[in-house]
This record gives sequence, C-alpha cells and structure tokens, in this order.
Amino acid sequence: MTEESEKERIEKDDTQATTGAQAEKPWCRALMGGVAAAALVAACAVGAIVGQAIIGQGAVQQAKPAESQQASQPSANEPDAHETAEHVWQPEYSVVHVEKRTHMEHRDATYKQVTVNETVCNDCKAVITGKAQEHIEKTGHSGFTRNVPVVEDVVDVPAHDEEVVDWEAHDERRLTGYSCECGKKLTLDEAKEAGVYSEADEHQGDDKAARE
Repeated sequence: MTEESEKERIEKDDTQATTGAQAEKPWCRALMGGVAAAALVAACAVGAIVGQAIIGQGAVQQAKPAESQQASQPSANEPDAHETAEHVWQPEYSVVHVEKRTHMEHRDATYKQVTVNETVCNDCKAVITGKAQEHIEKTGHSGFTRNVPVVEDVVDVPAHDEEVVDWEAHDERRLTGYSCECGKKLTLDEAKEAGVYSEADEHQGDDKAARE
C-alpha cells in the first residue's frame, strides 16, 4: 500500500468518527437536559417545603407572644387593682322601701291566783261546791261548810298562736356601689373584689337611715 493510500484511509476514518460523534450529540444533549430539569424540579420542591416550614414556625412564634399578651391582660369584667387605686372612691347609697314582716309564735296558757268562796268538806277539806250532798252520801263524812275562802289558780290567758312583728314597714338607705369624680363606677360586688368595699360604709348607710 502506498503512502498516499494510507493517508487517505486515515482521513476517511477520522471523517467517520467525527460524523458518528456529531450524530450522538443531540441524544446526549437531550439526556443531559432531562436530568437538569429533574434536578431543578426537585430543588424547587425542597425549597417550597423548607419555606413553608419557616413560615409556619414564624406564625407559631408570632402567635405565642399574642397569646401571652392576651393572658397577661385582665378581663374587661374584672376591675384592675392598680386602676382602682388611682381613683378616689366615694360610697353611693339608694333608698329602698322595706315592707313589714311578721311571723307566728305559739303562746302557752298563763294562770293567776284568785280567792274564791267555796263549799268545803269538814272532814277531808275537799272543795265540794255544787256537789256537797253527793260527797257526804258517798263518803259518809259528817258535813260541810259553805263560803270558805280558797286561793285557786285560774286561767288568765288561754294558749294561742300570736303574730310577732319582726319590723315595721320603713325606708332604708343602703350601700349600692362606689363612684369616682371621673365618672368611673363600681358595683358592690366589683368593689369587694377590688378591695374598695368597707363595712364602715355599709354601717354608715344604716346609721343615717336610723337617724332619718
């Protein structure tokens, strides 16, 4: 084989190798593109999951301070002790009409001693007023004496049920709450819970009502 023929053969082999490599390039590019796309989708999914976890954790952290703040705030229905201490509380009274009240109690009979002229047996000294003859015949006693003064217990007031008055109808001045000059008011129950209530204020209302 000549040198020229050998050179042509080598050039031909190089041309075929180049052609085969170029034929394989589109397939390889498609495969590499698919792998890259799958990797990108997986990365996006992982990023979304991590982002949701971070957002959820942030929401929980925000909710906890809100719950703590809500727990630390006093209820609107309960007076705050610090707030009530800043006021000058004055007792408030109202006039209430009280009806008469009574109840029934049993009373036993009462007795008293009186002197009465009676007929008395001469022997046994029994009082036989109205039945002297019958007594003598039955007992065989010798006789009797009329108009003998005898002290006896007689019923003064028979047993009965009596109505007893607990109190007559009247008006009472009662403590109903407290107020401050700023317009803030407390009911009697709220004042007791806040430590504003005083028994002296309660008695002051009773004393003034008694004086009136």
